[in-house]
Amino acid sequence: MPFQWRVGLYLVTALLIALFTEFGLGFLLFERALSGDLSADLTRFRSWVAEGLIDTPRGPALNSDTLAGLEQFRGYARGRGRVLGPDGTPLLLIGGLFPKELDGWMTQETTLENGYTVEVAMSRNSHNVAVKDYLRASLLALPILTLVLGLGGWWLAYQLLRPLRGLRQAVTAVSGSADLSSRVAEPPVDDELGRLARSYNAMMDRLERFFERERTFTRYASHELRNPLTALRVQVDAALSQDLPVERVLTTLKLELARLSDILNGLLILARDPTPPQTPVDLAGLLKDGVDRARLQAADDGLLIDYQGPDTLPFQGDGALLGRMIDNLLENAVKYGATGQVTASLENTATAIRLRVEDQGPGVPEEVIDKLTTPFFRVRDGTIPGSGLGLSVVRRIAEVHRGDVYFENLEPQGFAVTLSFPKRPEETAT
Repeated sequence: MPFQWRVGLYLVTALLIALFTEFGLGFLLFERALSGDLSADLTRFRSWVAEGLIDTPRGPALNSDTLAGLEQFRGYARGRGRVLGPDGTPLLLIGGLFPKELDGWMTQETTLENGYTVEVAMSRNSHNVAVKDYLRASLLALPILTLVLGLGGWWLAYQLLRPLRGLRQAVTAVSGSADLSSRVAEPPVDDELGRLARSYNAMMDRLERFFERERTFTRYASHELRNPLTALRVQVDAALSQDLPVERVLTTLKLELARLSDILNGLLILARDPTPPQTPVDLAGLLKDGVDRARLQAADDGLLIDYQGPDTLPFQGDGALLGRMIDNLLENAVKYGATGQVTASLENTATAIRLRVEDQGPGVPEEVIDKLTTPFFRVRDGTIPGSGLGLSVVRRIAEVHRGDVYFENLEPQGFAVTLSFPKRPEETAT
C-alpha cells in the first residue's frame, strides 16, 4: 500500500475513533443528565408530599397548599405517590393508582417520624423517548460525519505529504540523471517535514560541491599533469639512450618532480572537504614563520621582507592549511615583487582579522584581476616559473576559514593581497 494511502488510513481511523468516542460519551452524558433531572424532580415530589402530610380522623391527608402544588407533577412524568401505614397498608393515593409493576418507573421512598412511609414514582417513558430520539438523530448523522471525516482525513494526508512528494520527485530526478541541482521547496514552518526538506537541500548542496570539486580535480589533473609526465619520460629516455648526461637529466627530473608535487598538493587542497578541524592556532606566529621562510627564499635577490602586527593572535583553524596559504602569498610576492620590499601585516579589528601582503612589483593589469584565483592562470605565462595554483589555493583556504580575498594595485607601483576573516559573534563580544 502506498505511504500516502497508509497515512490517510491512519488519519481517517483516528478521526473515526474520536467520532465514536465523542458519540458514546455524548450519549452517556445525555442519558445521565436526563436521569439526574428526573431524580431531582422525584425528590422534590417526595419532599412536597412529606412536608404537606397531616393527620385527620379519617387518616393521613394533604393540606390544601400541597394539593395545589402537586398539580405540577400530575401531568409531568405521570407522577404517582402513596402513603403507607406502619404495617405497609396503603392509606392515601396521590395522582392516581400507584403502579404495580415498577419496570419503566423511577421510585423513591422515605419513612416519617410518625411511622408513615411516603413512596413516590415517575414514569421513565419521556426519558426513554428522548434517549431514543438522541440515538436516532446521531445514527442518521453518523454516515454523513463518517464521509466528511474520511474526506477530511484524506485531504489532510495529501497536504501533509506534499513536501514528501516534492522530495520523492527530486530524489527520482537525481537518481535518473547526473544532475545534482534539483532541490525541494522548503515549507515556511519549522516542523519535521520542513527540517527534512532543509536537510535534504543542504545534503544536495554539499554533494554538488563535492562532485564539482572532484570534476575540477580530474579535469585539471588530466590536463596539467600530462606535460610534466611527458617531460619526465623524455628525459629518462634520453638518459637511457645516453643522448644526455645523467647529471643534467637528474637536475631536470628534480625540477619536474617538484613541479608535480606543487600541482598535486594544490589540486588536493582545492578538492578537499571544506570543513577543516577548528583548532586554536597562533596566526601571528604562523605569519612570522612564513616571513622567515620567505627571507631565506629571497636572500639572493636582495629583497627586504618585513612583518608588521601583534606578537600573537589567537585564531581558530587548520594550522597546516593556513601555513600553506601564507607561504603561497609570500612566494607570489617574492616572485613578482622582484625588487624593493615585501610587507606582511596582520590587523585585529573589532569585527574581523585582516592579513595583508604588499609588494613593490609592477602590479597586475586591471582586466585580469578577476582571473587571479582561476586555477592554472598566470599573468606572465612562461616568464616566471610556477604552477598557476598559488592564489587559487589561497582563495580556497580563505573560504574554508570563512574568509574573503581582495586584490589591489598600489600607487605608484606595487600589488596587495588582503585576506579578511570575519569574527564570530562570541569572538566579537570578547
